[in-house]
Amino acid sequence: MLLGQLLRRHRQDRGLSQARLARRANISEQTVSNLERGIYLTARAETAHLLADALGLAGADRDEFMEAAATGHTSEHAPAAGNGTTTVHTPPRDVAGFTGPVPVSALAVRYSLPPDTAVFTGRDAEMNRIKAAVAEAAGTTSAVTVCAIDGMPGVGKTALAVHTAHLLRGQFPDWQLFMNLHAHTPGQDPVPPEAALALLLSAVGVAARSIPTDLEGRVALWRDRMAGQRALLVLDNAASSGQVIPLLPAAEGCLVLVTSRRHLADLPGAVTRVPVGVLSPDAAADMFTRLAPRAEAGP
Repeated sequence: MLLGQLLRRHRQDRGLSQARLARRANISEQTVSNLERGIYLTARAETAHLLADALGLAGADRDEFMEAAATGHTSEHAPAAGNGTTTVHTPPRDVAGFTGPVPVSALAVRYSLPPDTAVFTGRDAEMNRIKAAVAEAAGTTSAVTVCAIDGMPGVGKTALAVHTAHLLRGQFPDWQLFMNLHAHTPGQDPVPPEAALALLLSAVGVAARSIPTDLEGRVALWRDRMAGQRALLVLDNAASSGQVIPLLPAAEGCLVLVTSRRHLADLPGAVTRVPVGVLSPDAAADMFTRLAPRAEAGP
């Protein structure tokens, strides 16, 4: 678990807002926010002690938190000495101050799609639109395939993206990753691209200490890691194209499904728009009776 995830978990477990935790720890609310969002991957020892005191951490919980503050992650994601780390031997590079081969943790997360819904109904036209875009890209040397799924709140955009991702996952065997960008999650700020990239790079096995500190460096490293990969990425609940563009792989062989309440018309490249409206009356009735089978007997 990354430091930001651990900090958010402890804060929420104690029912604290970021502002209240910051006051308890005598640090700025912006520092708490930047840590939780992954803009800061580690914390100074003094800041970590103040936060641990404010959270009332002791014993193993405090040791785990201090370890994450120093290294960027808890030991469950730390490479094991001797055999827990592999090194990708690539030509030396200079990405935001980082030069040389990138240590890659053996504990990479290759599959993080949510479970598919058991009562998915309809949406054949929308799924066929996505499948056609994937098939068209497979016959060319074009760049990443992007399908932008848009529609009003609650219409089923995420369900469509996840269901379609499960159907297509066999075509993208290297990575199948899901990320909620929290554009409209109550009580939570949208995930900034810097933090999203830190999470994605961690998921594909890049050690926290090797993740560049700036956006440009993280973008470059992410696209380097995805080069030559057959990867499927679901970016759910996006706020804007500006939030999404840095997360897009650059090479062919990847599929990105983006859901948003907005029509993201300014995404780069050949983007397939997949508008999602309300279900037809027949499809809605079918979904309802599958969710509540007893209702089928009556009008």
